[in-house]
Amino acid sequence: MSLNRKKGITVWGLFLVVLILIGTILTACSSNKNIKEENEKELTQTIKIASLKGPTGMGLAYLMTQPNQYEITTYQSPEEAVSKLLSGEVDVAGVSSNLGAVLYNKTKGDMRLLSVNTGGVLYLAENGNEIKGLQDLKGKTILASGKGGTPEYVLKCLLLKNGLDPEKDLTIHWLGNHTDVAGALMAQKESIALLPEPFVSVVTAKNNEINVPVDLNAVWKEEFDSDLPMGIFLVSKNFAEERASDIETFLSDVRNSVESVNEKPKDAASILVEKGVMDNEAVVEQAIPRCNIIALEGQDASNALDNFYQILFNMEPSSIGGKLPDKNFYLNLE
Repeated sequence: MSLNRKKGITVWGLFLVVLILIGTILTACSSNKNIKEENEKELTQTIKIASLKGPTGMGLAYLMTQPNQYEITTYQSPEEAVSKLLSGEVDVAGVSSNLGAVLYNKTKGDMRLLSVNTGGVLYLAENGNEIKGLQDLKGKTILASGKGGTPEYVLKCLLLKNGLDPEKDLTIHWLGNHTDVAGALMAQKESIALLPEPFVSVVTAKNNEINVPVDLNAVWKEEFDSDLPMGIFLVSKNFAEERASDIETFLSDVRNSVESVNEKPKDAASILVEKGVMDNEAVVEQAIPRCNIIALEGQDASNALDNFYQILFNMEPSSIGGKLPDKNFYLNLE
């Protein structure tokens, strides 16, 4: 074969390789474009969300980067989020899991649960080194927030299981929000507090005298052989019916956001500090793996909550509004 012919074949070979590469790139670009369009569905209207400072708000980090889609305000207490939902000022509210059942009963079924957004995040923290277990709380005063919400009833339930009467054997001093509890714990020697993540990470990062002797999530699991569902997203029945396609997009975006927050805590921490949900990137990054940020819907949500509601009902029926919610409470329950 002549040298010129060899060169011709080589040139044609290279040309074919280039064509194949160009085709591959164009196909990949087209595929990426389709994926992007599929994942970035536009809402018919902006969804207004009332969330809480803590894991609920943290799971929404990537929705906060879409201001044209979602208008998100974070509050210190569940009561604020509930009032905004009931008044119609917001479309979606992140609240304590027991409050979902309370509101469902209070509104005679005019609420729908979209998803469970937070698992167990409760701990006992101590500015000292005296408490080893729940039995050591007898005669003590506990700083806490979340009265009327899941933190109160989880604590009471576990105290009763460990032979302590919450009304007689100790004192629970209720404060307005978790930030107030964290501040009081750091300021008062020998104080004890009921705190969720990420506030546990906040106080231990700022004060090396603070210990975390009791993981209430682990205690709950041991006592009841089930995980502890702490937070949920609620909407009104009318909103669920009138904005069904938007809810589908919202739930998809939440799932994607939760996945990204858990997989890339450093990036999520940067967003959360920028948006004013938290104030220290390093602490938030450290806390995210312990914040149990989840996204359970439909049957998974029902499985997580039904046993929890039964436990609370058996202890104190008023903790869930007097009766167990029926299946209509859960959106997309098959």
